[in-house]
Amino acid sequence: MIPAEVTRLYDSVMEDIEGEPFLRGTRNGQAIYGYRLAVPMCLGHLPIVIGEGDSFRIATWSEMIELENDIREGKLASA
Repeated sequence: MIPAEVTRLYDSVMEDIEGEPFLRGTRNGQAIYGYRLAVPMCLGHLPIVIGEGDSFRIATWSEMIELENDIREGKLASA
């Protein structure tokens, strides 16, 4: 189940773009959430939410690039 705070963060940044958050995996004790678009479209980079315990935040640009590389290279633990 996706925490309500993760959904709220995505709702605030994705505005009218339909989709839903999902758990991509974990890394260094952090939960990594992505956003699955309801309709395929070219948006460039989609925000990534990082969960640490009960705290959630949008990844910074440098964290996002690092996480995208880790995801591409299969370095996240399975969700």
